[in-house]
Amino acid sequence: QVAGRGRGGRACASAPGLGVWMSMLLRPARLESPGLLPILVGLAAADALDLFVRPAHVSVKWPNDLQIAGRKLAGVLCEGSWEAGSGGPGWVVVGVGLNVLHTVDDFPPELHSSATSLRMAAGWGPPRAQVAGALAAALLRGLSEPPAELSGARMAALRERDALQGRRVRVTGAEEVTGTALGISPAGALLVRAVGGALRTIRSGSVRLADDPAEVRPGLGV
Repeated sequence: QVAGRGRGGRACASAPGLGVWMSMLLRPARLESPGLLPILVGLAAADALDLFVRPAHVSVKWPNDLQIAGRKLAGVLCEGSWEAGSGGPGWVVVGVGLNVLHTVDDFPPELHSSATSLRMAAGWGPPRAQVAGALAAALLRGLSEPPAELSGARMAALRERDALQGRRVRVTGAEEVTGTALGISPAGALLVRAVGGALRTIRSGSVRLADDPAEVRPGLGV
Protein backbone atom coordinates (compact mmCIF):
# COMPACT_ATOMS: atom_id res chain seq x y z
CA GLN A 1 0.00 0.00 0.00
CA VAL A 2 1.40 3.36 -1.01
CA ALA A 3 -1.62 5.68 -0.70
CA GLY A 4 -3.46 4.75 2.48
CA ARG A 5 -6.08 7.26 3.52
CA GLY A 6 -9.05 7.64 5.81
CA ARG A 7 -12.18 9.76 5.74
CA GLY A 8 -11.76 13.22 4.29
CA GLY A 9 -8.44 12.23 2.68
CA ARG A 10 -6.68 12.04 6.04
CA ALA A 11 -3.21 10.54 5.94
CA CYS A 12 -2.82 7.17 7.66
CA ALA A 13 0.07 5.17 9.08
CA SER A 14 0.31 1.69 7.50
CA ALA A 15 3.82 0.31 7.90
CA PRO A 16 4.49 -2.74 5.69
CA GLY A 17 4.34 -6.23 7.15
CA LEU A 18 2.34 -5.33 10.26
CA GLY A 19 -1.32 -4.94 9.39
CA VAL A 20 -4.09 -5.86 6.99
CA TRP A 21 -4.89 -2.96 4.67
CA MET A 22 -7.52 -4.31 2.32
CA SER A 23 -10.23 -3.12 -0.04
CA MET A 24 -13.09 -5.26 -1.33
CA LEU A 25 -15.16 -4.43 -4.40
CA LEU A 26 -18.81 -5.37 -3.85
CA ARG A 27 -21.80 -5.17 -6.18
CA PRO A 28 -24.91 -5.48 -3.97
CA ALA A 29 -28.18 -5.94 -5.84
CA ARG A 30 -29.73 -3.22 -3.71
CA LEU A 31 -28.54 -0.70 -1.17
CA GLU A 32 -31.41 1.24 0.36
CA SER A 33 -29.35 2.88 3.11
CA PRO A 34 -25.76 3.60 2.03
CA GLY A 35 -25.11 5.41 5.29
CA LEU A 36 -25.44 2.13 7.16
CA LEU A 37 -22.48 0.55 5.39
CA PRO A 38 -19.73 1.55 7.86
CA ILE A 39 -21.83 0.23 10.76
CA LEU A 40 -22.60 -3.04 8.96
CA VAL A 41 -18.92 -3.45 8.08
CA GLY A 42 -17.94 -2.72 11.67
CA LEU A 43 -20.34 -5.31 13.08
CA ALA A 44 -19.23 -7.99 10.63
CA ALA A 45 -15.54 -7.25 11.19
CA ALA A 46 -15.94 -7.24 14.97
CA ASP A 47 -17.52 -10.69 14.87
CA ALA A 48 -14.58 -12.03 12.86
CA LEU A 49 -11.90 -10.34 14.96
CA ASP A 50 -13.29 -11.45 18.32
CA LEU A 51 -11.99 -14.93 17.47
CA PHE A 52 -8.40 -13.61 17.51
CA VAL A 53 -8.55 -11.56 20.72
CA ARG A 54 -10.63 -13.57 23.18
CA PRO A 55 -11.33 -12.90 25.98
CA ALA A 56 -11.03 -9.29 24.80
CA HIS A 57 -14.02 -7.82 22.96
CA VAL A 58 -14.04 -5.64 19.82
CA SER A 59 -16.21 -2.52 20.05
CA VAL A 60 -17.73 -0.40 17.29
CA LYS A 61 -17.15 3.36 17.56
CA TRP A 62 -19.50 5.43 15.42
CA PRO A 63 -19.15 6.13 12.58
CA ASN A 64 -16.31 3.97 11.25
CA ASP A 65 -13.83 2.69 13.84
CA LEU A 66 -13.19 -0.52 15.77
CA GLN A 67 -11.71 -0.42 19.25
CA ILE A 68 -10.50 -2.71 22.01
CA ALA A 69 -10.60 -1.34 25.57
CA GLY A 70 -10.92 2.22 24.24
CA ARG A 71 -7.93 1.97 21.87
CA LYS A 72 -8.30 2.08 18.12
CA LEU A 73 -7.80 -1.22 16.34
CA ALA A 74 -9.14 -0.52 12.84
CA GLY A 75 -10.82 1.99 10.59
CA VAL A 76 -13.41 1.57 7.84
CA LEU A 77 -13.89 3.57 4.65
CA CYS A 78 -16.79 2.92 2.23
CA GLU A 79 -17.09 4.53 -1.20
CA GLY A 80 -19.38 3.76 -4.11
CA SER A 81 -20.79 4.72 -7.48
CA TRP A 82 -24.45 4.79 -8.49
CA GLU A 83 -25.49 3.76 -11.97
CA ALA A 84 -27.49 6.44 -13.78
CA GLY A 85 -31.15 5.57 -14.05
CA SER A 86 -30.91 2.36 -12.05
CA GLY A 87 -31.39 3.82 -8.60
CA GLY A 88 -28.88 1.27 -7.34
CA PRO A 89 -25.16 0.98 -6.81
CA GLY A 90 -22.83 0.10 -9.64
CA TRP A 91 -20.19 -0.88 -7.09
CA VAL A 92 -19.09 -0.28 -3.52
CA VAL A 93 -15.51 -0.36 -2.27
CA VAL A 94 -15.18 -1.37 1.37
CA GLY A 95 -11.77 -0.50 2.81
CA VAL A 96 -10.51 -1.74 6.16
CA GLY A 97 -7.24 -0.79 7.83
CA LEU A 98 -6.46 -3.19 10.67
CA ASN A 99 -3.51 -3.26 13.07
CA VAL A 100 -2.41 -6.90 13.45
CA LEU A 101 1.24 -7.47 14.44
CA HIS A 102 2.12 -4.04 15.85
CA THR A 103 3.78 -3.56 19.20
CA VAL A 104 3.45 -0.19 20.85
CA ASP A 105 6.81 0.96 19.44
CA ASP A 106 5.58 0.36 15.88
CA PHE A 107 3.15 3.28 16.22
CA PRO A 108 4.17 6.94 15.98
CA PRO A 109 4.88 8.32 19.48
CA GLU A 110 1.71 10.40 19.51
CA LEU A 111 -0.36 7.20 19.15
CA HIS A 112 1.31 5.10 21.84
CA SER A 113 -1.50 5.69 24.34
CA SER A 114 -4.44 5.37 21.95
CA ALA A 115 -3.69 2.64 19.37
CA THR A 116 -3.75 -1.12 19.71
CA SER A 117 -3.34 -4.24 17.57
CA LEU A 118 -4.45 -7.86 17.61
CA ARG A 119 -1.00 -8.78 18.98
CA MET A 120 -1.19 -6.22 21.77
CA ALA A 121 -4.73 -7.21 22.74
CA ALA A 122 -4.32 -10.98 22.56
CA GLY A 123 -0.64 -11.50 23.40
CA TRP A 124 0.10 -13.36 20.16
CA GLY A 125 0.44 -12.45 16.50
CA PRO A 126 -2.06 -14.26 14.26
CA PRO A 127 -1.00 -14.79 10.62
CA ARG A 128 -2.10 -11.82 8.56
CA ALA A 129 -3.40 -14.05 5.75
CA GLN A 130 -5.62 -15.89 8.23
CA VAL A 131 -6.95 -12.61 9.60
CA ALA A 132 -7.60 -11.22 6.12
CA GLY A 133 -9.45 -14.40 5.11
CA ALA A 134 -11.69 -14.33 8.17
CA LEU A 135 -12.35 -10.64 7.67
CA ALA A 136 -13.23 -11.02 3.98
CA ALA A 137 -15.58 -13.94 4.65
CA ALA A 138 -17.36 -12.02 7.41
CA LEU A 139 -17.81 -8.95 5.22
CA LEU A 140 -19.24 -10.99 2.36
CA ARG A 141 -21.74 -12.61 4.73
CA GLY A 142 -22.64 -9.38 6.49
CA LEU A 143 -23.13 -7.35 3.32
CA SER A 144 -24.81 -9.95 1.10
CA GLU A 145 -28.23 -8.37 1.70
CA PRO A 146 -27.77 -4.95 3.36
CA PRO A 147 -30.90 -4.01 5.33
CA ALA A 148 -32.77 -0.73 5.00
CA GLU A 149 -32.35 -0.20 8.75
CA LEU A 150 -30.92 -1.89 11.81
CA SER A 151 -33.23 -4.21 13.72
CA GLY A 152 -33.38 -7.47 15.60
CA ALA A 153 -30.08 -9.29 16.07
CA ARG A 154 -28.02 -6.57 14.36
CA MET A 155 -29.39 -3.86 16.64
CA ALA A 156 -28.84 -6.03 19.71
CA ALA A 157 -25.25 -6.74 18.62
CA LEU A 158 -24.62 -3.05 18.04
CA ARG A 159 -25.90 -2.12 21.50
CA GLU A 160 -23.53 -4.69 22.98
CA ARG A 161 -20.56 -3.38 20.99
CA ASP A 162 -21.31 0.37 21.08
CA ALA A 163 -18.12 2.07 22.32
CA LEU A 164 -19.82 5.43 22.92
CA GLN A 165 -23.16 4.72 24.58
CA GLY A 166 -23.44 6.55 27.89
CA ARG A 167 -20.16 8.42 27.33
CA ARG A 168 -19.71 12.16 27.13
CA VAL A 169 -18.72 13.00 23.54
CA ARG A 170 -17.80 15.90 21.29
CA VAL A 171 -19.01 15.85 17.67
CA THR A 172 -17.36 18.00 15.01
CA GLY A 173 -18.13 18.49 11.35
CA ALA A 174 -21.22 20.04 9.81
CA GLU A 175 -22.44 20.73 13.34
CA GLU A 176 -20.71 20.99 16.70
CA VAL A 177 -22.34 19.09 19.57
CA THR A 178 -21.19 18.17 23.05
CA GLY A 179 -23.29 15.84 25.16
CA THR A 180 -23.96 12.24 26.14
CA ALA A 181 -24.13 9.51 23.49
CA LEU A 182 -27.38 7.56 23.81
CA GLY A 183 -26.78 4.94 21.14
CA ILE A 184 -27.26 4.52 17.40
CA SER A 185 -30.61 4.79 15.63
CA PRO A 186 -32.02 2.13 13.27
CA ALA A 187 -30.95 4.40 10.40
CA GLY A 188 -27.35 4.42 11.65
CA ALA A 189 -27.30 7.94 13.11
CA LEU A 190 -25.61 8.78 16.41
CA LEU A 191 -28.04 9.93 19.11
CA VAL A 192 -26.66 12.56 21.49
CA ARG A 193 -28.34 14.29 24.43
CA ALA A 194 -26.75 17.70 24.06
CA VAL A 195 -25.79 20.00 26.89
CA GLY A 196 -29.07 21.76 27.61
CA GLY A 197 -31.19 18.65 27.09
CA ALA A 198 -31.97 18.60 23.36
CA LEU A 199 -31.81 15.22 21.60
CA ARG A 200 -29.63 15.53 18.51
CA THR A 201 -29.52 13.06 15.63
CA ILE A 202 -26.04 13.11 14.07
CA ARG A 203 -25.83 11.64 10.57
CA SER A 204 -22.26 12.63 9.70
CA GLY A 205 -19.18 14.02 11.38
CA SER A 206 -16.31 13.00 13.63
CA VAL A 207 -16.79 12.07 17.26
CA ARG A 208 -14.46 11.50 20.18
CA LEU A 209 -14.76 11.34 23.92
CA ALA A 210 -15.09 14.86 25.25
CA ASP A 211 -11.85 14.55 27.28
CA ASP A 212 -9.85 12.77 24.53
CA PRO A 213 -7.62 15.09 22.47
CA ALA A 214 -6.33 12.39 20.12
CA GLU A 215 -7.72 10.40 17.23
CA VAL A 216 -5.96 7.32 15.85
CA ARG A 217 -6.08 6.44 12.14
CA PRO A 218 -4.89 3.02 10.97
CA GLY A 219 -4.25 2.79 7.26
CA LEU A 220 -7.03 2.51 4.69
CA GLY A 221 -7.26 2.56 0.93
CA VAL A 222 -5.36 0.97 -1.92
